[in-house]
Amino acid sequence: MFKNYFKIALRNLVKSRIYTIINVSGLAIGLACVIIIMAYVNLELSYDQFHSNHENLYRITVEWEDDGWFVHTAMNHAPLTDILNEHLASIDKITRIYPFQTTFSVDRQVKYKENGFVFADSTIFQLFDFESLSPNIEEALYDPAGIVLTESKAIKYFGNTDIVGKPLYYEDESRTFEYTVRGVIKDMPQNSHMHFGLIGSFGSLETMMPWYNNWHHPPMYIYALSREGFSAMDIEDQIKTTVPGHMPDYVQEEERKYTVQRVTDIHLYSDLENEWEANSQAIYVKMFVIIAGFILLIACVNFMNLSTARSNTRAKEVGMRKVLGAYRKQLIYQFLGESLLITVFSIFLAFGLAEWVLKYLFNNIIGKEISLAFLFNWPNWGIMLLSILLLSFVAGAYPAFYLSHFKPIKTLRGKLEKAGGVVGFRKGMVTFQFFVSCLLILGTFIVLKQINFLRNKKLGFDKEHIIALRMVDRASQTNYELLKNQLISEANVINVSLSSTIPGRDEFYGFPVVPEGATDDQDFTVKTLGVDEDFLPNYNIELIEGRNFSKDFPTDQREAFIVNRAAIKRFGWEDALNKELALTVYTGGEDIRKGKVIGVVEDFHFRSLYNIVEPLVIYINKHPYYSDFLSVKLKPGNVNESLEMLENKWRAFNTDKPMEYYFLDQELDKLYHSEVKRSKIFSSFAFLSIIVSCLGLFGLSSFTAHQRMKEIGIRKVLGASIFNILRMLSKEYIVLIIIANLIAWPLAFYLSKRWLEGFAYKASIEWSIFVATLFIALLIALITVSFQSIKAALINPVNSLKDE
Repeated sequence: MFKNYFKIALRNLVKSRIYTIINVSGLAIGLACVIIIMAYVNLELSYDQFHSNHENLYRITVEWEDDGWFVHTAMNHAPLTDILNEHLASIDKITRIYPFQTTFSVDRQVKYKENGFVFADSTIFQLFDFESLSPNIEEALYDPAGIVLTESKAIKYFGNTDIVGKPLYYEDESRTFEYTVRGVIKDMPQNSHMHFGLIGSFGSLETMMPWYNNWHHPPMYIYALSREGFSAMDIEDQIKTTVPGHMPDYVQEEERKYTVQRVTDIHLYSDLENEWEANSQAIYVKMFVIIAGFILLIACVNFMNLSTARSNTRAKEVGMRKVLGAYRKQLIYQFLGESLLITVFSIFLAFGLAEWVLKYLFNNIIGKEISLAFLFNWPNWGIMLLSILLLSFVAGAYPAFYLSHFKPIKTLRGKLEKAGGVVGFRKGMVTFQFFVSCLLILGTFIVLKQINFLRNKKLGFDKEHIIALRMVDRASQTNYELLKNQLISEANVINVSLSSTIPGRDEFYGFPVVPEGATDDQDFTVKTLGVDEDFLPNYNIELIEGRNFSKDFPTDQREAFIVNRAAIKRFGWEDALNKELALTVYTGGEDIRKGKVIGVVEDFHFRSLYNIVEPLVIYINKHPYYSDFLSVKLKPGNVNESLEMLENKWRAFNTDKPMEYYFLDQELDKLYHSEVKRSKIFSSFAFLSIIVSCLGLFGLSSFTAHQRMKEIGIRKVLGASIFNILRMLSKEYIVLIIIANLIAWPLAFYLSKRWLEGFAYKASIEWSIFVATLFIALLIALITVSFQSIKAALINPVNSLKDE
């Protein structure tokens, strides 16, 4: 029996090739979208779950209020660990991780600047499960001069991973230190919230930076493994009651509040200052799951629409089968069998399509390696089998029960029962399909508009044609003027300036400031920028009051400050010029500078547009400790030629260290990289949802054209033109598209307003976006409907009227 059902189903599908291709491709595209989204969601939800202790693994963060400014950072300070270790019963083990940029070499000749180096306690391997390629990895950092490399770093420096016992040389601004390799681990998985390549013993930090153990600098990450039975809330409560009593008085006055984050929550639920890397957000995961559900529902609706659209061609078959003795149950089995066959074909095609899209498109967009391997285990195999059966039933149940209930006498005469409610249901489903598509189109437009706004908003400084050279060691920082003078003499160089950091980087250090008029109970910590006299004109930052720093005024070196408007507001000043200011800078010790404000600059966006412009104090810095960047403004022209010139100048200036440079405009674009990726994902799924929706619209227009075939014939006999018939068949779909848009518009507006709240500066939502969405939807719908409408209008009316 089942063999017979299969044969008949296969014959019907082969006979109706166009219908089968459309149905299979529509379902396959929808399923491929769902598979891709589920693979992406699986990766997002799996972050840091490869650690065996992940349920009891936490990060300690700190927050405080700085004179009305709320600060919450992922980094902490070393002395806290001693208190937690000694006085908290809820904590089993603890580790500190301190990222530090420095230079490494194997032979002291070929040197590499490393951004992925960290100092860490030996307990790091007891908290985190990093796959080891060496024995006794937990003991690797017991050696104060021990270092552990990841596999890729081992190959980079030594060419292989059999390197235990070999030396590796560390160099920073003031010292060289010889490490001994004590272990090699696999590269950290992509679903880890932190990534680094070299781990130096914390004992070496104690040797090189004995001043590290203080409450303000340097900042570092602190992770804790709780004892069984203790929750994050338990740890927070114990910290709240225990830690303050063991702090110095000046730290207690800051009223720091410590919070505890589960490590597995960091990627989706944490957006603090000084995160390891840009995290995602749980809201996006939920949105993608909803989109997957919508697209799957659209694909199933398409199947029903296309099946019922063929009811006229299958009606006589149903009637003949009933006359020959077929039971309704048998007909239902037959149609469900066809549905199962189409579903199986679609799923196989969907897996191939999803694999191809992931490999060649999606992975490139998101910058991660996503595969379908997570599907291939026994629980998921069972889920997949159940999904196939459920999907077959859901997609095929409606046409199966609808077609099988026809009366044989009427179906043999070609007269189907009136089904106004059925047609209304299908129209409702097509309206829903375009509602989802329009929602995605609107979302894509708004995301793209915001990204374009972020990229093109005037930042208050010039970002084009500036290359920032990093002063990578103490020799470069001390002798920067030699390189600066050589570069200025080049014909294609407009200007060169020194600064402690550059816009877009999170290195505007906050230092204590005492402004004129401040009371004893006011404590100001303000972002600062150390520069030379050429910085403001080089970046074309607008000076709205006073003057710039000048070599004609020797006292500017220590007694002059320039502030922005936000600082004036923060200090409560009416007029900033000539106001007294004291700034404490840490250069291995406290350096207190006292002077007056000589100028005011317009607020410029030195951080991302997610943040409002913060108060900023600019001062002259010639100390090597903060002489980190030379910004070179170039004339427009051959970039490669300019880079070659800079390389040559650098090699002559510093023979030991490679040149490290940044294109300023590219660095600023990186601030919005995650939004760019999401916009590409949204636009991709919007495009695919439109394709799937158009297949549904094709099914409904086909059904309508068949239902009104005789009406079309009569109208043609009475003189109706093809255009008249096209307008008649299309107007109801135009109404459906307009209704879909009217429903989608308020929801899209609400969701976009909520999303834009995450930006301090945001684009306006203009009516033209909604009109453009309506126009696109109408154009696509009309093109889709016109195919069937014109085909029906071209049929000879004699043939359509005699069909009895």
